[in-house]
Amino acid sequence: WDLLEGPKHLLEFIGANMGLATPFLFVAMLMALWMSRKREGAGWSVYRVATLTPLVFWGLLSLKQRVGAHWGAPALALGVVAIALVQIPGRKWLTIGAAIFCLGICLPALFLVTQPEVLLSVPAIASRSDERLANSPISYLFGGDEVVEEVRRRLQPGELVGSDSYTITHLIGFDSGGEFETRLGRVMGRGLHGLASLYWHPPEELIGSDMLFLTDEKDKIGEQLRLLFARCDDEEPVRIYRRGRMVRYEDVLRCRDLREPVPTFTRLQ
Repeated sequence: WDLLEGPKHLLEFIGANMGLATPFLFVAMLMALWMSRKREGAGWSVYRVATLTPLVFWGLLSLKQRVGAHWGAPALALGVVAIALVQIPGRKWLTIGAAIFCLGICLPALFLVTQPEVLLSVPAIASRSDERLANSPISYLFGGDEVVEEVRRRLQPGELVGSDSYTITHLIGFDSGGEFETRLGRVMGRGLHGLASLYWHPPEELIGSDMLFLTDEKDKIGEQLRLLFARCDDEEPVRIYRRGRMVRYEDVLRCRDLREPVPTFTRLQ
């Protein structure tokens, strides 16, 4: 257990789930679950255990390491059922408050997704160097279609599109409408949140594969990546510009003949 960071991670997990559900619905869920204790029957007992288990399990794990906020989502999905089935004080106003809170979060977020250039006018962001800006989390708001077009232009017949970044892999898949065969690799610990994909493809399917590999951590993983393939050559990076600023930067490597797919690209034997 991490006695120093653990409580902080736990508070982050709880706070993030309150934000996902909205604080109003989160409180309403807890009230409804508490008041449902008067409801007897095996069905209600199973329901309460199923609802609380994700929050309790991931909450305890957060004392050891940071966990994803959305990992508690099954509890939130089940929790709203209790709000509908159990009469609680102020249910109407809590629901209205949740709707207003949701609109207050979602509308600005949708605006920034569609108009990310507005962020370049924020002094705290505008003052950053291009290097910091292009490697910050907001960089993924920019140039999705341009990155896809660059991948399409460079991709050779039979090549896979690979990355050690969960975000890059799935953005390319989403922005391209599933046009490319993508593979997520856990190189030196990166790609951690995509571990499920390590059980989708057997080694024999991957051995000998060629990949156009995108990463924002070439300096950290480049040498390790070269050990997995017969050859990896640096390509011209992908650079995205807005208002004369470089807002996104992806290193590109063209890797030939995957020799060691296990355990980086698959855990199957």
